[in-house]
Amino acid sequence: MKSDRSLRGLAVKLIITGFTLLAIGVILAGSVSYQTLPREKIPVTVRLPLDRSEVYPLPSGLSQKTYFNLSYRGDRFVDLTLIFYDENFQEVGRLIIRDAAKNNSGVLYLSARPSFLAINSSCGKCNSTVRLSLYFARYNQEAVNLQSIASTLLAVAGSVTLIAGGYVYVLSEKKGEASAPKSSQEEPVQRQ
Repeated sequence: MKSDRSLRGLAVKLIITGFTLLAIGVILAGSVSYQTLPREKIPVTVRLPLDRSEVYPLPSGLSQKTYFNLSYRGDRFVDLTLIFYDENFQEVGRLIIRDAAKNNSGVLYLSARPSFLAINSSCGKCNSTVRLSLYFARYNQEAVNLQSIASTLLAVAGSVTLIAGGYVYVLSEKKGEASAPKSSQEEPVQRQ
């Protein structure tokens, strides 16, 4: 009887611990997802024709995945080239926009984190104003990697602990049934 209670108590503790670990893992995974959302908006306005290439410094810690949205006023054939550079001025990505009406939004995957943006236009006759909005996620990559690993480990540990708690609970129930007195046995009938 006492061992049944201690087994049930252990099962409840394991189940509570498993739920707690699993919840912490899920919360960490949600935090990682939130941190990697593209919330950093960088607006750039370009007036065409361009006399020379324009270079814009970008904030540090931007992600490699870039969303862009483009609007224009004037000629739609803008022939813009956006070149992204890292901190050593090595090219990490390029986007060519010939027709602003067709290429007005999209996603660009860069090979490394960008630090600078250069804008060129080969259209000498274009008379347009182009408004470009770049959307990046801004986060510490090492912290996100550690949170991802911790999230996975906690979720797995929580799941295993939950399963173990369920197993111990079922075991305690079976053990309790086996040791309980059988009241359903019929008493022998005495003959007179």
